Amino acid sequence: LIEHNVRATKLNMPDYKDMKAEDAVQDFKIRISKYAQVYESLGDPDKGFSWIKTVDGGQQVVLNKIFGYLPGRIASFVMNLHTIPKQIYLTRHGQSEYNLTQKIGGDSSLTPHGKEYATALANFVHENVLAKHPRSRLWTSTLKRTIETGSHIRHDTVEVDGKPWIQMRPRRWHALDEIHAGIFDGLTYAQIEEEDPEEFAMRKKDKLAYRYPRGES
Repeated sequence: LIEHNVRATKLNMPDYKDMKAEDAVQDFKIRISKYAQVYESLGDPDKGFSWIKTVDGGQQVVLNKIFGYLPGRIASFVMNLHTIPKQIYLTRHGQSEYNLTQKIGGDSSLTPHGKEYATALANFVHENVLAKHPRSRLWTSTLKRTIETGSHIRHDTVEVDGKPWIQMRPRRWHALDEIHAGIFDGLTYAQIEEEDPEEFAMRKKDKLAYRYPRGES
């Protein structure tokens, strides 16, 4: 784990410019040994302070006197750090009923064409993703169209590192929901332009910063 991390992140440091990779790795290992000689781990004598300790690259995380919103967010950030690169596969949902009628927002289901895409996506995941990454998870928004798009992906229980693991166990996140279109939810862009040309022009001018009336940006 340490050598992989050194090769992935340290070889491009100015200290190792024009140095052979093996020599650079060996030098950094010596540097780590020097750190270890003076390193002092946090433990029982330090219980009066607030701290977070990670062990073995995040295999274990110890929180001590962590209270409140900001410390909690920092703890969440630290627990999600990793030293090994991970792959993230992103996909849009299959065609929805609202897509077919060019309406925005809503919580419509997939069309037959969208269901075909969901089946094709599952086949791709089973044949290409899980073979390379058995410890995978499936995240969707809370909307029907995304849940249905991932509905054909299997959730087999396999053994990874001697422990059972549910592949592609689904988790739904409100943070992944499409932005809410407010009073324009369920309308087409043509209808919005006709009913409120000023708002339509504002959105067209700056889509990134535009906020739908009573909706989100």
